[in-house]
Amino acid sequence: MQLFYATFDVKLGHSILKGFGEGLGGVEYKAIPSSFQQDDVVYLSHNGQPGVAVVVDRNIGNNEGERRNTVFALGVLVDEPWNYLNILDTTMKALEKGDEVKVLNGLWSLLTKGPKPMAPERHPIYALVPLLTMIGPEFFEIHRQTLLRNRLLIVLDHDTGITLEQATSLVYILGLLGASSDTLPELNLQYNVTVQDSERLAKMNNYLAITSDTIMLHRKSDHDVAVQLSNDGVQITNYGFPSQRDSRRYHVLTHFIKAVREEGRGPAFQQLLSQAHHSQPCPTSAKKPLWRQFYEVLANNMLWLASAGEISTIEDEQYLEGLEFDDEDDDSLTLEVLLVGYFQQITNRLNATVQSLVTRDLYRENHHTLTLAHADVLQTGLEMYNSHDEKFLHDYVERWWNTDINVSYLGLFKCC
Repeated sequence: MQLFYATFDVKLGHSILKGFGEGLGGVEYKAIPSSFQQDDVVYLSHNGQPGVAVVVDRNIGNNEGERRNTVFALGVLVDEPWNYLNILDTTMKALEKGDEVKVLNGLWSLLTKGPKPMAPERHPIYALVPLLTMIGPEFFEIHRQTLLRNRLLIVLDHDTGITLEQATSLVYILGLLGASSDTLPELNLQYNVTVQDSERLAKMNNYLAITSDTIMLHRKSDHDVAVQLSNDGVQITNYGFPSQRDSRRYHVLTHFIKAVREEGRGPAFQQLLSQAHHSQPCPTSAKKPLWRQFYEVLANNMLWLASAGEISTIEDEQYLEGLEFDDEDDDSLTLEVLLVGYFQQITNRLNATVQSLVTRDLYRENHHTLTLAHADVLQTGLEMYNSHDEKFLHDYVERWWNTDINVSYLGLFKCC
């Protein structure tokens, strides 16, 4: 556990006003990004420890009677940092009125000696639906890029309508969606980074990070893939436009989200579910609470809808990732959990399918050619006629099986 109170002054720059713990130098740059415009929240990582900071803008005076904006950040470095947002918010307000030394010492004593904060109301996962809506079908490509475990840098332009809390939550969300129960290594989540981190990032084998320092786009040695979020849309390194399959999947996915949010269990939502006639709702059980039964029905229908007719199932327990619910929880939270399970299903299905194909082709028949039938392509979740998806498959096999391959289509042809 570490605690810091940092500031940025337009004349004096960044500095740490008070710190509890060792090795806090440099955390002030991550806690107060260059794009800061309003009171916000920033998730970060420092020396391998995740953290969060509450950031506020105060208009204060100086000895010459001038007025200037000074930004302050109060943050902690601790596992599951979102649990501490409420207490950081409360303390930041107290710092505006009381003795800073007394307030900070009191907070440190509470953090180290008091009980662990209760479950949060502002978990990063709550940003999933708005981010999915704002980013568009390119979200699927960003998700796939995380599976290559390259150095992936997301660059946030100013005035995109995405808050810093949402932007830095995106790193957590992508890490969660790209988690695999199979053989993929964990993502190295760096959260918010700045130009000061460039040299350190260049030495890493893989990472997932976000920055508002747009100059980092031009530092090619610092990243393998850059994702730029701007008012003009989403731009991804060596990527043109979404495949037909991603566009179709995104359309159905957003329609489903809207139906859940607006209709809940109403007639329109039930009609939408009834369209998924190939799915089989999980059998009810007296041991399962009502919300769990509803979740399982949603999961099976959701996977049919979002994959445009491909039949899949979902094991709900492995996707909860520590989030717990009961019958009183609202449907919106269940929706976030469902979406996490959906993307993790995509991750695991791709990995399992490719592993099966590699075993079949590379270890038995042809050591340098992966031959895909129509059903194989569908099972990977990729577009059968898309050259970019073909390159992704090539890179995926090369990355995890250390084999340079050619992709061949059995009875199929590429058109783009």
